[in-house]
Amino acid sequence: MGLRRRAGNAAAGYTLIEMLVVMGIILLMVALVLVSIGSMLRGTKMANTVNLFVSASDEARTAGITLRRAVQVDLTRLDAQGRLNRLTTIGAYICDNLEGNTLAATPTNWIASGGAGLTVVQDGTYCMQLTAGSKCYNGTFGIQKFEEGSDDYEVLLQARVKFKQTARTATWWRLRLEGSMTTSYATRYGVGINVQCNANDALNADTLVTLEKNGTAVATTDLDPTGGPRQSLIKEGIWYRIKLSIKRFTRVATSGAEVDTARIAGKVWVDGQLEPPEWTVGPYDDTSGPLAAGFGGFSAAGNDVIIDDVFFDLRAIRPLPKGLRIDMLYPTDDTQTPLRWERGDIVDQDGPSAFNFPVVFRPDGTSAKRYVIRLTDMSTGDRRYVVVEQNTGRTRPADSEPEALGP
Repeated sequence: MGLRRRAGNAAAGYTLIEMLVVMGIILLMVALVLVSIGSMLRGTKMANTVNLFVSASDEARTAGITLRRAVQVDLTRLDAQGRLNRLTTIGAYICDNLEGNTLAATPTNWIASGGAGLTVVQDGTYCMQLTAGSKCYNGTFGIQKFEEGSDDYEVLLQARVKFKQTARTATWWRLRLEGSMTTSYATRYGVGINVQCNANDALNADTLVTLEKNGTAVATTDLDPTGGPRQSLIKEGIWYRIKLSIKRFTRVATSGAEVDTARIAGKVWVDGQLEPPEWTVGPYDDTSGPLAAGFGGFSAAGNDVIIDDVFFDLRAIRPLPKGLRIDMLYPTDDTQTPLRWERGDIVDQDGPSAFNFPVVFRPDGTSAKRYVIRLTDMSTGDRRYVVVEQNTGRTRPADSEPEALGP
């Protein structure tokens, strides 16, 4: 009897080998499920990013048509590995084209400090003349509130400017667009145009574009033709566009510590021409007590400055999924400048302009006809593209570079 019981028990049990086989099968199935989930999540991350940019572009285009003003979407890559990506779209902004003022009066809401101050003048349209030696800011353009519970924000400041035509002396002409500043001008970021003038000389001897903190240059670009073949020298009587970007964020240093950072960059180009994708100067990272809230304004030295179409924008931040690298591609060949590129080349792949890719929508049609954005998953190498067709008003995803660049 006892022998039969033991034999029955043995038949009902499992051997060690059988248990190991079953456990192996279970582990294999779990691994396959995890791989499938990981692949699905990566695909979802890419798809969500593409959809987010498509919707942001449509939103900006609609705003440009409705408001009849240039608006833009920025894709920003704060590091080459795609760990700090962000997308910013049109936010609560103020634009002052000086219309509705009275000639020879002080422009509404503008406050001067030093010199003879401000005067409304007429130069095709109503404009603001800032006297040499003066500074000004707009009392309604205060940047005081950012994302709730966060210091992560972006401020974009832009204006249409020109130096007044006047007799030349050996004095430098200087114009600065400033932001995140106090009303005493004690603390401020700025982008400046600095023109060295020679008496009785029809050409500028030197032109520098600088980024500044509290009046001290932290980055400089020389627009001398030998150093910057794509840039033209600044001349009086010519309208230019000047732009200052201030992005504040928290980055992780190599030590693992979180560092408050403000990244500033400046751009200057001839009014009426397409905005170049490259920044003229910067970006520069300020980690030593980056500036926060403040106003926006201007300062001038050496010559009076005419100002129009002032644009101050506190931009909404949309963080993008980590691990996606962002690149903008040139949609057409270039054979006109010494810095020639071929269609599909990356715009300033790892240079200073690579951190910010503006997609601009202008009601007057002076925007680029096509933008091509490439998204790369740094873990798998998978790529997707987003194409913005300015002339048709269409934003579309694409699966390959030939499809994105088109015929």
